[in-house]
Amino acid sequence: MRESLGLMLAFSTPMSYIVLIAAVGAALLAWRLRRVMRGRRRAWKFLIATLIVVLSVSSACLLFVFLLGHIFCARYELQSADSPDGRIVARVTEFDCGATTPFYSSVEIHQTHFALPHSAVWSHWTGTSVFWLEADPRFIEITWTGNRELTIRYPEPDHSPSFYQCNSSWHETQIRCEMYKPDERKTLSPLPRPNRWFW
Repeated sequence: MRESLGLMLAFSTPMSYIVLIAAVGAALLAWRLRRVMRGRRRAWKFLIATLIVVLSVSSACLLFVFLLGHIFCARYELQSADSPDGRIVARVTEFDCGATTPFYSSVEIHQTHFALPHSAVWSHWTGTSVFWLEADPRFIEITWTGNRELTIRYPEPDHSPSFYQCNSSWHETQIRCEMYKPDERKTLSPLPRPNRWFW
């Protein structure tokens, strides 16, 4: 379950476009190898032809995985909060692959400035998930208690969730996760319009 959810959450960020880039790259490399194969000896032709087949199949599979995720699954972006110094943004997101699947909610954080260490530059674009829970994202609350202190409050589950993880830190940011009992009488606002392609 953890592995399959990890794959699903990978599609909930712009990192999913790495799959598309890899598919296109494999297809271009296979096309280029066809030209290299001309004039080669039979043994080399067989080896190159085998590599072309592997690259073509890999490209098709990667493209299928990308399309499957982006056609059938959607990403909801809910509450967001800036750190007091405005350098970090935290947001609650939810990844939905249909009515038969449960809520898979997460909290992502990313930098808002480019003057960063190299290790953090990529997360500026993709966001880094620091919290995952099988729960309705509308019950998850995020609050900055300092420039580098984030508190995540999540609802007390009715049953043991199939997936839960809370990272204690991200770079220099300390993260604290607190469970609370939600008010079941509270009227929940409808989920926002989902993003299906450009996320």
